[in-house]
Amino acid sequence: WSGTFLVLCIKYIREHAKEKMLPEKEVLEKILANIVGFDLNPLAVISARTNYLLALGDLLQHRKGDINIPVYICDSIMTPHEGEDLFGKDIMRFNTAVGFFSLPKSLVSAKYIDRLANFLEDNVPLALSKNQLISKLTSEFPLIPEKDTKDIDVVFGLYEKLLSLEKQGVNGIWARIIKNAFAPLFVGEFDYVAGNPPWVNWEHLPEGYRESTKHLWFKYGMAATKGKGKDQFELGKQKRDISALMTYVSIDKYLKRNGKLGFLITQSVFKTNASAGFRQFKLTNNLPFQVTHVDDMVELNPFEGASNRTSVVIFQKGRPTKYPLPMGAYLYWTKTA
Repeated sequence: WSGTFLVLCIKYIREHAKEKMLPEKEVLEKILANIVGFDLNPLAVISARTNYLLALGDLLQHRKGDINIPVYICDSIMTPHEGEDLFGKDIMRFNTAVGFFSLPKSLVSAKYIDRLANFLEDNVPLALSKNQLISKLTSEFPLIPEKDTKDIDVVFGLYEKLLSLEKQGVNGIWARIIKNAFAPLFVGEFDYVAGNPPWVNWEHLPEGYRESTKHLWFKYGMAATKGKGKDQFELGKQKRDISALMTYVSIDKYLKRNGKLGFLITQSVFKTNASAGFRQFKLTNNLPFQVTHVDDMVELNPFEGASNRTSVVIFQKGRPTKYPLPMGAYLYWTKTA
């Protein structure tokens, strides 16, 4: 993934803005505020950010100071979630390659998260004592030493963890990872979502990821099985694909009502028994979404040398799917002689 969807979207907006003779400064601001990308692969994100920057082209002359390219290294499914620490304090936590990171819920907001990540990144190399950190922390954030002891302790606990990584020579980017990890919570909802989610069966996912995402399969009604129910799900007897879960999460979290999502996804979600829950096309609040178009490319096999059952699907949030689908809504692609 190199940000192709983002680049094409930027190109379309720039052409539209030119036709309407919109001010270029305003166009730059609108693009940066509304065209956002997520990916777990750091190299893919670097490539996408580079292409995003190139697509902006001469619009960059209108920037005011530094700009943030809104393409983030993060998990769009397993976003940071609420929890409690050992003292029952409300925290937000997320998993990384070196374990869980926790932040006080009071500082997890669009207003503070970037500042807090930068604060940690700037101060970890200084190896501050607890009193020194508290002094700096309370001078920059709305924390009162006498009142917010637990929140301060959570921040200091994370600071110590980052400091330990620094001493081991494996820090460097952890504070930025914090900033990226929380991005999905604050980007809001969009009119359009496009992507190519990973096609990975349940049994091929890392054990830890299977366990951490299990509640989402049940939440969206895609874990139901005949006979053994929950036990059968845990054993991975059925061929569930992570792309199905990503579709539901993306529609639920990132798509506005009446917005449209287009995914390159495995065609098996429309055929197999394991995907019966997927074909409910309904979110947890009974909000439906409609299958508006499918391109079935199984016979075409567009990815030469791969056995993937390829399809492109477009959903619209807030409208029920009715059968039979309208004429032309489900198209079969075949190879010509």
